[in-house]
Amino acid sequence: MTRAGKKLDEQLKSLEQERADIDAVKEWDQGSIPMLDELYDLAARFPFEKGIRVNQFTVEVLGPKPQGQQPKGAKDPKEPKEQPVARVRITGINQSNQDHQIFALRDTINRDPHLKATIDGPKSIGQGREFTIRVDVMKQDATKFQTVLVVPPAALEAAQQREAMEQKAAAPRVVPGAEEDN
Repeated sequence: MTRAGKKLDEQLKSLEQERADIDAVKEWDQGSIPMLDELYDLAARFPFEKGIRVNQFTVEVLGPKPQGQQPKGAKDPKEPKEQPVARVRITGINQSNQDHQIFALRDTINRDPHLKATIDGPKSIGQGREFTIRVDVMKQDATKFQTVLVVPPAALEAAQQREAMEQKAAAPRVVPGAEEDN
């Protein structure tokens, strides 16, 4: 081999690590999601109803799948073509007459093309019902998050009343006739 050939071989070997690093960063980026945006969107979609409560919210980051693998059930045309990068599980309790709210939440989530929601339950537990919503999250550009949280006026009024009561309770009390220490 000539000197130039050896020099090119050395250059290629030195660039192999850089190429591996670049590939690792690309793979990492494919699996990243703007979690605060996802959480905000889910909160904005959640029904603002008494009797519906979230007890557990978990996020599982899913590792990237090799390019040749198909998602489970990919034969179904309704299945997403993209692989989910995260899975959110929301477990909560609702009243028995509120099951329709949970199904409406699932339907609202499914209108977003980068999300796929399914429901386990609701099943009876004591006086209420327990539900679990599983949401598969596909990668979406951060600029596409446009859901707006709209708080019902009654909830805003209740929050303002609660805040006024807390401020009143925290205010120093003045006892009539008591002298201040100087």
